[in-house]
Amino acid sequence: MSFIQRFLGLSLHQDDYKVIHTRISVRRLTLMITLIFLATLITEIVFDLESTSVKLLLPFLLLNICITGLTFMNSPISLLKSLQTGVLLLTLEVHFILSPSSYHVLVYWMPFIPAVAMLISGRRQSIKWLLVVIGLNVVNGLYGISRLGVSYTQELAFGKFMGASILYGLAAYGTLFLLYYLLEQAYGEVSSHNAKIEDLNGQLTLLNQELEKRVDQRTKEVVEQYNLLSEIAYNNSHEIRAPLANIQAAVDVIRSQGYSQEMSDIIWEESRKLDGVLRLNSDLTQREDEK
Repeated sequence: MSFIQRFLGLSLHQDDYKVIHTRISVRRLTLMITLIFLATLITEIVFDLESTSVKLLLPFLLLNICITGLTFMNSPISLLKSLQTGVLLLTLEVHFILSPSSYHVLVYWMPFIPAVAMLISGRRQSIKWLLVVIGLNVVNGLYGISRLGVSYTQELAFGKFMGASILYGLAAYGTLFLLYYLLEQAYGEVSSHNAKIEDLNGQLTLLNQELEKRVDQRTKEVVEQYNLLSEIAYNNSHEIRAPLANIQAAVDVIRSQGYSQEMSDIIWEESRKLDGVLRLNSDLTQREDEK
């Protein structure tokens, strides 16, 4: 596991070769968001961003510290996920309500809300938060019109705007970096499992080939046994019946006409034939047993 995975608590899971959505550890993400609030506070102290203030940022920083602390306790994870996303949204809304002229700044931070929701809660929750953000943008616009009119003028100082742009750039890059990293990890996991599947398919192919060989060999043995049984059955029904019938006929003649040398020869010859057939059957059976 890489340093980034250990720091962010990234993990991938699979079920039936399908990648389940990767989520970042809530504890580590809340810590990152707290650091972003701290960086914003420092930027406000250095540059005086005007769209916020130390008094306004400090309570939300403390609130994020509390959320981070709750992640170390046995607090419900699902509740902490919603709470963290809600606090971010509440921070932006409070800033806008107190200073409607900061609308042009805060409107660019709003898309981070569904992005954070996607990182910690998944796609479905992200869609819900996206709808909330879109609705609030409309409400905020109407509220701004009611307070400042259809337009407003804001004087921007390069130094202050530079600090805000750096902060925004770092936040945007961090979010995109995490999303790309998760996608890269998911792709690597899928590729790894695909390689395992291909290996299993290769093993199954070898097993099927071996099974086919065994089936062919067994079929050949069954055919040979069948031919042997057919040969034995033929001998029993033809080769044995003919000498036996001749012996019976000779015995009948002896009974009716008396003993003669000719009948004795016939009985001997047919007995010899019958013995030969029996020996042949015995040889066939012994040959099969030797296999």
